[in-house]
Amino acid sequence: MYSEVIDVIQHPHAINEAVITRLLLLPEVTLSHGGVFTGKPTTRLHCSQDYILKAQRDLNFSSQKLAFAWATKKHEKEQACKLYVPEKTWFTQQTEIGWTVASISPRLQTIHSLIEQETSLEAKLRYLAGITSLYLAYGATHHERLDEGLSNFGIDKHGHMYYIDDDFYAWDHLLSFANMIALWIRLFSSSWLDSRASYMLGSMIKKQLNLHFSEHAGVDYPDVLIEHLKQQFFNAQSKICMLSMCSALTPQPEDTTTVIQPLKKQMLVSDEQNITPWFCEKEPIAVISDIHANLPALEVVLDDIKSQGIKRIVCLGDIVGYGPHPSECIQRLQEENIFTIRGNHDYMVGSGKDFSHGSQSSLYVAKWTIQVISGREKKWLKTLPLQLRNKEVMLVHGAPRDPTFFNAYVYERTAEPNLQWMNEQMLPICFHGHSHLQGMYVLQAGNVFLQKELETYKLHQHTASLICPGAVGQPRNGIPGAEYAIYYPEQKEVMFKRLEYDIAQVIADMKKFEFPEQLSTRLEQGF
Repeated sequence: MYSEVIDVIQHPHAINEAVITRLLLLPEVTLSHGGVFTGKPTTRLHCSQDYILKAQRDLNFSSQKLAFAWATKKHEKEQACKLYVPEKTWFTQQTEIGWTVASISPRLQTIHSLIEQETSLEAKLRYLAGITSLYLAYGATHHERLDEGLSNFGIDKHGHMYYIDDDFYAWDHLLSFANMIALWIRLFSSSWLDSRASYMLGSMIKKQLNLHFSEHAGVDYPDVLIEHLKQQFFNAQSKICMLSMCSALTPQPEDTTTVIQPLKKQMLVSDEQNITPWFCEKEPIAVISDIHANLPALEVVLDDIKSQGIKRIVCLGDIVGYGPHPSECIQRLQEENIFTIRGNHDYMVGSGKDFSHGSQSSLYVAKWTIQVISGREKKWLKTLPLQLRNKEVMLVHGAPRDPTFFNAYVYERTAEPNLQWMNEQMLPICFHGHSHLQGMYVLQAGNVFLQKELETYKLHQHTASLICPGAVGQPRNGIPGAEYAIYYPEQKEVMFKRLEYDIAQVIADMKKFEFPEQLSTRLEQGF
């Protein structure tokens, strides 16, 4: 049993207590999946033609004071985020087991019902773009995400869109947002969301991403969204729509009047399907990472790979940063037609962003690199793919479960959750960089083990293997040298290698360009 209204949080647009009282006398509304009203089983709902009142049965307080304080805090947050219809009003009630809070709002027409009724394509897209705008604006400002369901957004009689649900969730860098967009594609591609409309919606989403996240360092949000969409399930028809949307999200040349030719032949993002079979065939694959503009180290590694007759090479990112030879290393990768994943330093230099964190020495070199490499080289770095993934293997710079792809590290504390994620995804092998620590973490019989000796390891016996080939240009395991790995797909084996190179030459070039001395010391010591 619930009492009458005890106390209403007053504000300029507050709904009259008499309206609340009348609504409480109406029968509770039954919630159902796919029905007119959906929600949690714990939600108590009363509604009229003009208003909706809802409360959580499991939200109870020991006193009216505590309930009112909670409701006041909730009201203040909602006022600050500007997501809700201004008339939304919170109030307290007494129950048989304590005190509870509830809210009342004008009844809005939900987006899922509007899309069903609407015949205009432009109007349907406008509704979805409106959800995108609310969702991304709030996420960028508050680092929280909204509940993605279409029924959680509504339009008032003036045509303004608002958030209806009361819940907020941890921001996950567009992972849940991508799930929402994929659901829209699957839901509507059989009726009105064709390839053209998908491109239009993708353009609207890209505009909102650039508007709200242009200053957010360390994440390339349009490309992150593309990668998350590529991992979703689509049938043949909806996949065409997804690809059309991704085409709209893909960065376009800043100067459309000039055709930018590649410096050398290079492996393009669109050639990913040509790389995928490598991991199911017999020929060995050399895996390199974290070159960090160290040309002598890269040359030694490439010579060693060539001496073994290995023709397939993949790079896990961070071609630039820390070292004095950025253009030379970019050109060598292009000359050798090496498939390359984007690293965090590549994004920093290529985009000119992400100067909000990092050591002073790394930021010094990043800014220096931006000044010395060409515009075409920056574009190449910025447009490298974020990952490669198929049923056999994943290539990524950071960590496999990182939604931003190149920011998270794999080390002792993060290895287990990443391996468990791989197990859940039925992904047996992941090659990653970023940590600069040669070796691998494996999941075997539910336990995590670290392997880091220089030898060949068989991967058959492991549920999941998380492999770092080491750093070509800047190892951090205390042993100077140039590191890489060789993967044998047929045998499911990996071999780690470490080579000596002319460190003195690199240090001399660092001094010539007045690099911080700390970087030279780290190179000599292998830290």
